[in-house]
Amino acid sequence: MLSLVACDVDDSTGTKPLDNQTQNNGGTQNNDGTSSNKPEEPELVMPDAPTEGVSMMEYNPAYKTLEDITANVTFTYTSFASTSAITTNSVTEFSAQDKADAFFNDFANIGDTDVYYHYTVEEGYRNFFLANTEYSEHLAVVPKTAVYNAKTDTLYILLDYNRKPLAENHGRPETTTKVAKNTVASYHIIGVKAGEHTDAEHIVFVAPENKPLCREDINVSVVSYDAKYQELQHFEWNSNAVSAGVHSFPSTKALTENKAMFITSEDVFMTLQQEYNDITTKDNDWIVMEPGLMWYKHRSGGTAIENSSSCDALLNILVASPELDPYSAIRHEQPRVVTGVDNSGKEITTMCCAFYDEATQTVYIYLGYNGMPHTQYESFMDKDAINNNAKGTYVLMSIDFDETMMDKVQNVVIVLPDPATVPSN
Repeated sequence: MLSLVACDVDDSTGTKPLDNQTQNNGGTQNNDGTSSNKPEEPELVMPDAPTEGVSMMEYNPAYKTLEDITANVTFTYTSFASTSAITTNSVTEFSAQDKADAFFNDFANIGDTDVYYHYTVEEGYRNFFLANTEYSEHLAVVPKTAVYNAKTDTLYILLDYNRKPLAENHGRPETTTKVAKNTVASYHIIGVKAGEHTDAEHIVFVAPENKPLCREDINVSVVSYDAKYQELQHFEWNSNAVSAGVHSFPSTKALTENKAMFITSEDVFMTLQQEYNDITTKDNDWIVMEPGLMWYKHRSGGTAIENSSSCDALLNILVASPELDPYSAIRHEQPRVVTGVDNSGKEITTMCCAFYDEATQTVYIYLGYNGMPHTQYESFMDKDAINNNAKGTYVLMSIDFDETMMDKVQNVVIVLPDPATVPSN
């Protein structure tokens, strides 16, 4: 059982995703006729006060204007996956240990159920069982912030998601796949101890903020290899300022131009998979896409992409180019750049995850060959199919920007591998 104690928790121009349009974030017109790119801040209106002792509400930023008492609150909590669908949203307060046990017996019915830690009803805590159709089917909810409204004697618990699918709580790869592919709902137990506010007249659990699954406010281009971008400002590979998960696969579909496509939902992901990922066997593949999370497993026990962001939505794209070798696997290249010299005059180098042009707010991310053919990873089932049918390589990318870069990127340029580095047959 987890606990949280007093904390917040050569195409030079390339192509742009989909219809090459980006979102207009709004703005205002100045008195001199010029326009401002700064959008107007929406007025925060507090939702109606709760009428029940215990309830659940949708996220509203107005709650964050209330008194923050998180430092004085402790939580106990656990979540589990289930094949039992939720028909009615409900929050149930309970105080007896046998009631907590009953929730597990009734709903924790898939996978290695013994891995779920026994929830202990602790003295001084108010305990609640939550079922909500709007919550993610695959993620645990985590109590992140506690705020209090003295006028209505209401304690609001603002929830967030754990950035790891519940299926991963199961140790065996085959069980993890089974849980991920068959889960239809998640259930949650939360214990709250809030000092003098523990017995507030109203306790409200506020759903996690509904964020987009994929950023679409960024222009994406795909360009041929050029080392010149490595002369720009660089981010070291371990800085996390820019990070990218990469998974490549062979395809019978060949392209005549560079292309990048937004992956804005699981439906879009499955459509792109069906259209382009048409050689490798995918019976045991599964994906969980949530705001700030791209978790894609290829085959039982295999890892494709595990990328998460605690700040904002990820940039999820599928990259294609006729320049990519149809038989070779791709990685996120981390070029080495010279950063100085040591006392002996020897150059000091560092690996870089990306390069940045501040003037244009453009991030350049390099792809490279990892030295292995696709058949190295698909040899058990699809080796001959790949060797006989591959006409192109496609690259699934999930890109994250940390809080220092989140609002400083308008363009992303994917730089294709150096053609001189194509692995030999």
